[in-house]
Amino acid sequence: MLFQSQFEALAGVAGAPVDYVKLITLLIIASPLAYPLPSLPSTAKHVVCLATSAFFFVGILDLQAGFLQLLGTSLITYFLAKLQLGGRKMPWIVFFFEMGHLTINHLVRAFGNIPLTTIEITAMQMVLTMNLTTFAWDVYDGQMRSEQECDEQQKGQRITEFPSLLEFLGYAFYFPGVLVGPSTRFVDYRAWANGTLYSSPKGKEKEHGGSASSPPPGRFLAASRELAIGFVSLAIYALYAPSWDFAALTVPSAAGGVRDESFIWRAWFAVVASFMARTKYYGIWTLTNASCILSGLSYNGLAPLTTTGGSDVASRTRWNRCQNVDLLGVELAQNWKELLDHWNMNTNVWLRNNVYKRIAKPGRKPGFKSTMFTFITSAFWHGIAPGYYVAFVLGGFCQSVARSLRKNLRPRVFRDPKQKGEVRSLSSLSQMRAGQLIYVSLSIAAVHTTLSFAAMAFILLDVPTIMRAWASLYFYGIIAVLGLMVAFRMGLGKYLSGSKRIVHPNSANDERRAKINRAISLPDVPAASREAKEAALQSVQREIEDLDAQPNLPDVEVVMEELRSRAQELMRELGQKGEGQPAEVANKAAEVLAK
Repeated sequence: MLFQSQFEALAGVAGAPVDYVKLITLLIIASPLAYPLPSLPSTAKHVVCLATSAFFFVGILDLQAGFLQLLGTSLITYFLAKLQLGGRKMPWIVFFFEMGHLTINHLVRAFGNIPLTTIEITAMQMVLTMNLTTFAWDVYDGQMRSEQECDEQQKGQRITEFPSLLEFLGYAFYFPGVLVGPSTRFVDYRAWANGTLYSSPKGKEKEHGGSASSPPPGRFLAASRELAIGFVSLAIYALYAPSWDFAALTVPSAAGGVRDESFIWRAWFAVVASFMARTKYYGIWTLTNASCILSGLSYNGLAPLTTTGGSDVASRTRWNRCQNVDLLGVELAQNWKELLDHWNMNTNVWLRNNVYKRIAKPGRKPGFKSTMFTFITSAFWHGIAPGYYVAFVLGGFCQSVARSLRKNLRPRVFRDPKQKGEVRSLSSLSQMRAGQLIYVSLSIAAVHTTLSFAAMAFILLDVPTIMRAWASLYFYGIIAVLGLMVAFRMGLGKYLSGSKRIVHPNSANDERRAKINRAISLPDVPAASREAKEAALQSVQREIEDLDAQPNLPDVEVVMEELRSRAQELMRELGQKGEGQPAEVANKAAEVLAK
């Protein structure tokens, strides 16, 4: 191993495990190594990515066998996709092969007496599993399906031209993200490698201050911001996290714990401990995002002039294509949907696009089977420790309750549908009334008290320790979630909503209802049919609100699919009464509602 003595000396000064020091060092040096990448030709980019990753694994981390495993599983995926073995089942063969291989390594770590302070291959394999399974599905969409069979997201990621082996390996071992992510899409990597990622839609590259093959200005500033957040987050974690450990909830005060303190103090301790645990992820994810930005792959177009304070190009360029966490989005989340949308973002995209949507039959919307398979995949992807499964199950219940609360209570506080109530700046707070500020504050508090309760399972991992920690808090998270679920079953939703949620004539939805009525252009019908039409349209409107509150369904395509299916179902009866072709009516209504 290279520089082993230097790393050991640095670890002694920092008081951290040697492997952790190595990992953080590699995440930091990845940024200067990534900076010159945009100036290289495409072939050189592939070679540099593969060679640098090999240096990381073999020269620094001493993971020779692990690197060979990753290389081998990548080659197997490449030839499975190239030869299309299994026909239309090829992506599922790749999926189960990669997940099976990952699970075996999780088992080796769990039962091989490998200490938590040792960096081994599973973390890197988790990232590679996302990349390889995404590649297989994108090959399937591009070479085994027509464009008409794909949704909008799939159309944008189809691989119609199969890559060379070198190009594929450059993608699989893209070194800014090879250690801890983020996962990437092959079409994005290819566009970055050949320079077309920076081309403006109309070929006017001067609009962003660059050329067709070089990134626009602004990446150094954006990367510096990410590096600063990363360093501060890791400093907070190193200095304060050891004093705010969930395990202290199970230890008596006399022995340095907090078990004998007041309930309010223990609950506050859990919330702070949850934040301290997150700072580690904030640190490593922002460091790796900085190197992705400097490499140029994170470029994601220009922000509109109206959304920024400056008009210069550098202040408008967006570098969030590879972003894996939105710190403000997590810390100021008002519900679990917002929380999950801003946490481990690329993993959520992978689960949604390559698991959740793929389980459903073509033309059918994802349902219970898709949800359960996605949950199982996420659990196995993380590992085999029971704490992961406990955390995910409880998190699922938290999402369900939060969705019901949002659907029934939020419309009474934010009556104007254009007012999102997001807390991203002081100006957004100044636009809220006192009641809305109270609602937002309580929502954020509720998210973090339930998050800290669920996070204990994810961090502590073994069931006996989890139960002792939960017992010190009187199981408040479980009691609150189950109590609310029972209450909603008994009619709490109607009480909270204060009405049957029928759209009133003078509400802010008048314009939308008028658009719907104009779009479907139904003729005058008897009063009973008009009432049926109003009820159907109101149901579709309610469906929009429901979908907006649902987790894991943020894509416009998914919303459109859900709306169209629901609209068809609701309008069919009206069609049977002679009010028009139901499919045509439903499609028009769904298109208007989606705007």
